[in-house]
Amino acid sequence: ALYFQDITKQKKTEEKLTDYAYIDYLTGLPNRRMMTDIAVSLREEKKKFSVFYINLDNLKFVNALYNYNSGDKVLRSVARKLKELTGDKCKIGRLDGDEFVAIRQYKKGERLEEFAEKLREVFEKPFILDDSQSVTVHASIGIACYPFNSESLGDLISFAETAMFEAKKVRGSSYAFFRPKMNMARE
Repeated sequence: ALYFQDITKQKKTEEKLTDYAYIDYLTGLPNRRMMTDIAVSLREEKKKFSVFYINLDNLKFVNALYNYNSGDKVLRSVARKLKELTGDKCKIGRLDGDEFVAIRQYKKGERLEEFAEKLREVFEKPFILDDSQSVTVHASIGIACYPFNSESLGDLISFAETAMFEAKKVRGSSYAFFRPKMNMARE
């Protein structure tokens, strides 16, 4: 006897589980796990890239003043705007909470400041909430480069985060490149 079984439902469930493992549920962007896989792949291929660690400076204020639904709306709006900057050589994901990351492959002749400015510009205009109110959200962006700053992915992320804390010292949206002396100031 020959038996056939429709496994369409099972395959769709498997696809959903894979999405849950690699896609952020709120924004639809790649999550920390997928972004790590992307960085590992680039490193294995010996490609140069930069990590842009993006932290939303006043999202906690939005959550406190309005509510978490408003904060979630801002996160989804930020994700949509950041997604417009992605392409073959650039991937953007959400790490967690109010933190995003961009991994951008090196392009000959490119100045990283230009991409950092594009990221900063995402936060120039206020974000609209459901009730037609608008909120301004600023971002601090830290930048570290592989292999220039480190060949270790853990260190690279840490260095980008350190640079992000340096950027926070400037009022409004700003960015900073990692420099080794930043680590000494943080310790």
